[in-house]
Amino acid sequence: MFLDKTGKMKLFCIPKLESMIKIFQVKKCFKQSKNHQLILTNDNKIIHYRKKINIHNSIIVRLKDNKILYILKMKIGSLCLILNGKYSGILATVVAIKKTYNFEDSIHLIKLDGNKIVKRINDLIIVGEFKVPFMSLYSYNS
Repeated sequence: MFLDKTGKMKLFCIPKLESMIKIFQVKKCFKQSKNHQLILTNDNKIIHYRKKINIHNSIIVRLKDNKILYILKMKIGSLCLILNGKYSGILATVVAIKKTYNFEDSIHLIKLDGNKIVKRINDLIIVGEFKVPFMSLYSYNS
């Protein structure tokens, strides 16, 4: 299941290799011991990990054993999917990350058609780096 260009949930057929992994957004990090961390994801899954991961980064996890395969960092140039609001389901590239007075980051984005928008960091999930997605985007090819 995936968001299409209009922001509606749509069912897509995906390759077998891609069905074994999932992209999660990191919501909270808890330090368990000196070099061990518990990560709470956007669907309330708890994953153990040894290295430091920041909040709002995305992780690619193998579902069979909950192993983190790759960390997608929230940085300039990352490809993201907008989850909430008027532009729900739209892909965009991060141009700037700015801190606001209420300690919530505002992200300046450029949509794939060239328009500029600003969203809160909680409304985004990172799906790729340098305009290269880590999952198949069938609805965006047309």
